[in-house]
Amino acid sequence: MEQQPETGPNRPEREALPRTLRRMLDGESLSFRDIHAYVDLASDLVRMNILRSLRDAAPLDDLSARVLASIIGGLSDDKNGILENFIRTGHTDAPDELRAVYHPLYEPPLLSPEIPVFCDYLGTHLANAQRTPEQIPMPAIGSMEVRLMTSATPDGHRPALCFATTQILSPEETSALTATLTDHAIEHGDAFRAWLRVPAVDARSSTLVEEFQRRFAGPVSSAEAARELPDDFSVVDVRGVLYAFRSDPLVAEQGGAAR
Repeated sequence: MEQQPETGPNRPEREALPRTLRRMLDGESLSFRDIHAYVDLASDLVRMNILRSLRDAAPLDDLSARVLASIIGGLSDDKNGILENFIRTGHTDAPDELRAVYHPLYEPPLLSPEIPVFCDYLGTHLANAQRTPEQIPMPAIGSMEVRLMTSATPDGHRPALCFATTQILSPEETSALTATLTDHAIEHGDAFRAWLRVPAVDARSSTLVEEFQRRFAGPVSSAEAARELPDDFSVVDVRGVLYAFRSDPLVAEQGGAAR
């Protein structure tokens, strides 16, 4: 998922989606062949919108979250239909019940290294619904990357790092940065991986770790609790745990969004 998103509208409109995607979101029955086509199309769209999320320093929009949920829904045991309802409507009043449906997908054996990333981004969307997090764009985006860690965590996982930089990196620079970020993630845990996805965080910043330690507010007990946080907090879901980060007052002042 290292490629840059193609140019065009920042967020897809429903009518611009391929017909197979629209039929699935509308709840139509698809043939086995169409389902395979749908998964391929939807996965490509989700990958693109994860990169756009890093570029735009913003959570996924409602339509992208529905498409993402439809992929996860095909892999989950949605007995109560709560995930299916979210796919149709894009809304839920029980975000933690919905998250519980797909949390087993975090457990090994993983179907794909992408699946936990998809789950993270859906959880982040659910936690930030009904909030208006501060929009503090980075000065300019050079690179957006989704890379597997170069070594395993203490529990044996090699999860993904999702990060953005203000400079365009060469392949060698990207590999070196990924190794450095891996070391920080092993030292500080999943909270640091969440930090890399916070809006306007430059993964190549010389004060990256110091800013993480200053702005990390701790885990949040639930998505419902996250929805009650002030708008100057960013909430990111990683492996089923929600992490909150305080706004940076200096950056907020420059962006005109300080509280």
